[in-house]
Amino acid sequence: MDELVRLRHTMAAVLVGFIALHVPVVVLTVWLRGGDLLAPSLISVALSGASVAAWAANRAALSTRMTLAAALIGQVSLMVYALAGHPWQADMHMYYFAAIAILATFCDGRVVLMGAAVTAVHHLILNFVFPAAVFAGGSDLARVILHAVIVVLETGALVWLCWMLGKTLVLSAKTLEQLEEKTKAEAAQADRQRARDEAQEAKERAARLKMAEQFEARVGQIARRLAEQATVMQKSATTLATSVGHVADASQGVTHSSAAANEGAIAAAAATQQIHQSIHEIGAKIDETAAAAQQAVRSAEETGTRVQQLAEAADKIGEVIRLIQDIAAQTNLLALNATIEAARAGDAGKGFAVVASEVKQLATQTARATEDIQRQVSAIQSETDEAVESILRIGHAITDINTLAGSVAVAVHQQDAVTGDLAGRVDLVAQEVASATGAITAISGDTRAARQVADTLLGVAKTLSEQTEKLRGDVDAFLGDVRADAQAA
Repeated sequence: MDELVRLRHTMAAVLVGFIALHVPVVVLTVWLRGGDLLAPSLISVALSGASVAAWAANRAALSTRMTLAAALIGQVSLMVYALAGHPWQADMHMYYFAAIAILATFCDGRVVLMGAAVTAVHHLILNFVFPAAVFAGGSDLARVILHAVIVVLETGALVWLCWMLGKTLVLSAKTLEQLEEKTKAEAAQADRQRARDEAQEAKERAARLKMAEQFEARVGQIARRLAEQATVMQKSATTLATSVGHVADASQGVTHSSAAANEGAIAAAAATQQIHQSIHEIGAKIDETAAAAQQAVRSAEETGTRVQQLAEAADKIGEVIRLIQDIAAQTNLLALNATIEAARAGDAGKGFAVVASEVKQLATQTARATEDIQRQVSAIQSETDEAVESILRIGHAITDINTLAGSVAVAVHQQDAVTGDLAGRVDLVAQEVASATGAITAISGDTRAARQVADTLLGVAKTLSEQTEKLRGDVDAFLGDVRADAQAA
């Protein structure tokens, strides 16, 4: 509706000026035709003045548009009058059709009807009152009717067009108004949405800042703890590497000691085996002594000459006894050495020390027994000179010697069994020492591997510490970017 009003206001202003332009045209045309200037000039000025007055009074009033329509048709009629008697007078009638069409620009059928009515009244009245002012050649009712029919047709079409244009403009105005209202509503909705978006964005910024703070509190704390644990892990790895180094050095020393103990055990086993063989030989000699004593008993009654053989046998017994004493001394010395080596071996040599102690006791018993035998042999040798006189007593003495030799044989056989067992035990000890040496060697290898692992762990701890520091730097940079984006938004 506002668009239609603006259109009518514009056309009214244009038409007021257009009507005013007719005043000089009418005056000039009348003057050129040599007619009376006063009446046409006054009427033209009056029509122009009336249109200006109506337009100035109320530009939007229907009466203003009606006045402008009548004034425009009046100016056209003055132009037709100014050409009275000229061949163009009939052609000037087309100006009526143009003027009525111009009035259609108001988009108001009533204004068009006003122009058509003024035209019809002008033609009808002047056709009878002043025909020369309408048609050249006098009154012509048929031409008036023809013009009227044409005007009616044009007016009908223009009225319909004005109605349609008015309706269209009104509809367009309503549509535009609805569109403006819709636009305003959409703008308001957009403003509300913008406000909601801004609020949501502010909320999201606050949430991002809060999330950054929480992230910093959690991840930063984790990073700090991780850095602390990495430092502790690095220190522990350093301590572990140092401890493993000490253990490796100690295991190296133990390896050497166990190797020496293994060599000592092997040597002791060999010595024990020799003792066993020597005692076995002593047993054999004792058996021979017993056989000789028995032979002496049988031969003592037969001949005194056997006394010398007995003396020789006694000498041999003395030598054997000395040999037994030497073997006993060596056994005692070996037992002493074994005891010393067992003491050096510590807990692992306790069992070996017990065996060495038993060997020593057996050696002592052997020494004592040989001392007894030595005394007996000395007695035999001292009494050999009296053998001839005391052959019977020698026989009894030899019998005693035989008995004692049997006892010695039993003791020697027992010592042989003991030394055999000792040899087995010493061999077992040697095997155990060898096993211990192998285990210690394996431990030394494991210790070296553990040292390598400790060195690797130390490197990992250092790398972890460096990566933790880098993680803390990346976290700080990330949080800085998040806060900067939130503040910039």
